[in-house]
Amino acid sequence: MDEVQVQLKAALAHHQAGELDQAATIYQHVLDTNARQWEARYYLGTLQLQRGDLDQSIRTFLQVVQLQPELPDVHNNLGVAYHAAGKWQEAGQSFEQAIRLNPHYERAYFNLGSLFESRGVFSEAVKCYQKAHDLSPGNLDTHQKLADALKSAGEWARAEDIYRELLVAKPGDFDLSMKLAYVLVLQRQYQEAIMLYESMLKISPDHYQILVSLSYVYEAVGNIDAAIEAAERSIQVAPTQPEGYNNLGNAFKLKHDLENASENFRKAISLRPDFAMAEFNLATTRMLQGNLQDGWRGYERRTDIAASPQQQYPGPQWQGEPLTGKSICLWCEQGFGDTLLFLRFAIELKKRGAARVLVLCQPELAALLKQVPEIDQILKAGDPQPECDYQCALLSVPFYLETSLETIPAAVPFLQPPADRQQYWASLLSDLPGAKVGLNWCGNPDFPKNELRSIPLESFLPLGKERTFS
Repeated sequence: MDEVQVQLKAALAHHQAGELDQAATIYQHVLDTNARQWEARYYLGTLQLQRGDLDQSIRTFLQVVQLQPELPDVHNNLGVAYHAAGKWQEAGQSFEQAIRLNPHYERAYFNLGSLFESRGVFSEAVKCYQKAHDLSPGNLDTHQKLADALKSAGEWARAEDIYRELLVAKPGDFDLSMKLAYVLVLQRQYQEAIMLYESMLKISPDHYQILVSLSYVYEAVGNIDAAIEAAERSIQVAPTQPEGYNNLGNAFKLKHDLENASENFRKAISLRPDFAMAEFNLATTRMLQGNLQDGWRGYERRTDIAASPQQQYPGPQWQGEPLTGKSICLWCEQGFGDTLLFLRFAIELKKRGAARVLVLCQPELAALLKQVPEIDQILKAGDPQPECDYQCALLSVPFYLETSLETIPAAVPFLQPPADRQQYWASLLSDLPGAKVGLNWCGNPDFPKNELRSIPLESFLPLGKERTFS
């Protein structure tokens, strides 16, 4: 073994023992003797990466690339350094080059998946983690990362299957059990989630996160007393954590105990002043109490708790300025019911002098909304966006109008179905005997806690039976 290899062996021994200063000294000594000794430079770059000296590590790895451009490991480690430094594009290019040089490079696929995951590109992260898992099926960490990415990508059933597999290999693992319970909740498999949380509580009876999660699930199934009990236990365990108070407020709100609900939401906000969910919940509770004006500001926090990012539209944000002679585009952001309920405020802006009122709505509602004479133009996603003086979310208009119970626009009806639809249903229903009653029995099934606002259609069957009145 030549002298350089003896020195590298000694340096690696120090390196692996965590004696980084001694290792760095030897690596540098080798490089001072032979600047083209790529192994010493590669190990030195790895050491610099471990120390968090990212800029120097990147420079060192780039020097190694000049000496050994066909070495997959250096491209992979360079990608790790770039990723840690927040240089996303360079990191991706490095990992992809490592994979081009070695299509079976499991770690490079894993690192590329981690990069995609950190950037919120979960569908691509899934592909990378899947490839890494295929190359190393026994690696449980990779399998779990795949499940985590699937969960974030909305592929909850696939994530569930993997978490179950992993729990066979690691029975009772707390982190895996929590993740399994979470995807069960996302799929509304509430009863199994409750059983899982309850079994975990037997082992960790004072675990705050389990209790908070359990109170949420009990609330979701309408078991208010159990939701209150779990939330109160979470507060006893962690009285300075805000989530327990927020959950307790939600349970009281579901019980129509609005004073206690408000008190707990305020407590949650006092513990975390920027707690968007608690602010929103307090706002909607105030609205239920009839205090609309105090509720509208907190209702604006809905955009901060939405699953998808707030959409942006061109033009200045309208904040209550006079609209005489001006145009405004109002965009619908939530469900059909919200659009139909708040549409009265688009009409109100027209009555207050807006020259043109445009509404960007869900495609399914476009034909109906076109019947409203006060709306000058209906837009759907993908339509060219006309220039307007202002833009605003439809649901934000009452906030800027300072709407109270007494000033809600109440001229009804303001919706009229198209004539051809009226004729179609009149003809269809005229052939059916008896009185006709329309029922709105179900909301969007994808809406969280839809079970608490929708009624199975079969529950109405007894109402259709013939009855004799005397």
